[in-house]
Amino acid sequence: MPVTVTEMVDNATYGETDNGLTATRKFRVVGASSRTDAIGQSGIPAMGSSFGSNSKLVVTSRIASMEPLDISIFYVTVTYGKQKGYGTSGTTKPWDEQPRIKFSMVQYTEAARLAYSKKDPNTGVWSTSVAPPAVPILNSHNDEFDPPVMVEKTKLVIHITKNKKFSTASSLTTELKLHSSVNSTQITVAGITLDPYMGKIISLDSERKFYTDSQEYFEMNYQVEVDWNLHTAKILDAGWYYYPAGGGGGGQNVLFADAQGNPFVIPGKLDGSGHALAVGGTPVYLEFLINEPKDWAVLDLPSTVT
Repeated sequence: MPVTVTEMVDNATYGETDNGLTATRKFRVVGASSRTDAIGQSGIPAMGSSFGSNSKLVVTSRIASMEPLDISIFYVTVTYGKQKGYGTSGTTKPWDEQPRIKFSMVQYTEAARLAYSKKDPNTGVWSTSVAPPAVPILNSHNDEFDPPVMVEKTKLVIHITKNKKFSTASSLTTELKLHSSVNSTQITVAGITLDPYMGKIISLDSERKFYTDSQEYFEMNYQVEVDWNLHTAKILDAGWYYYPAGGGGGGQNVLFADAQGNPFVIPGKLDGSGHALAVGGTPVYLEFLINEPKDWAVLDLPSTVT
């Protein structure tokens, strides 16, 4: 049976998206041997071709579906979208477009552990401000508050949308595996220099798209959360046991107890090396890197906003 292409009687339908006006036309293909064969017929508008006299709308996708009751009939849905400045004969491909960047803030509620400064309740004088915060948030007895003090914090989020063409499927997988990681080396993203562990990828997703029927690319969306004080966990060094003076390990453990030998009802403070913290000593906070540090070079994130 010879292949014929007949445009549906239905008129084109229009819609509205974030990128502007869209139009959809449907074609009926009789006698095609496959979806690819149906899409490739001369009567189907080519990728990048204009919608009639409206040069601002071009073909952005062509999808063929089979007629359930007759496998020789296909319906090809042609979608027109906003002119991107590239077409099948253009020199600029989707993956050559400049990344789209925006900034936002995200708010958290978390337990307060360290502060920049502390006001003396007797003199009313603030202690010397330090950065990053290193002043323990403790009561006048040098103990942590129970329940802990909860505070609201805001962090900067960098949003990046970028089109990419991957040479292999594994290249895409390599990027997706960086979700939830922190930067292991200093890197500049959208004009912001991030020291190691200062950035964290809190969202990384991709959407498969087509430039032509045989050239696919992915729209990648990244969200990088910035913590100027680093994405690490700072925890008070405390426990029920400590090493005796001059000792350190080897099974030598001493239970924290008061002068009468009664065990502490709360963990005793340690000095960062497993020994009991001296009376009046500055509490020690141990720092942990919870998220895996990774080299972000493979992401090729934009270093500027221009």
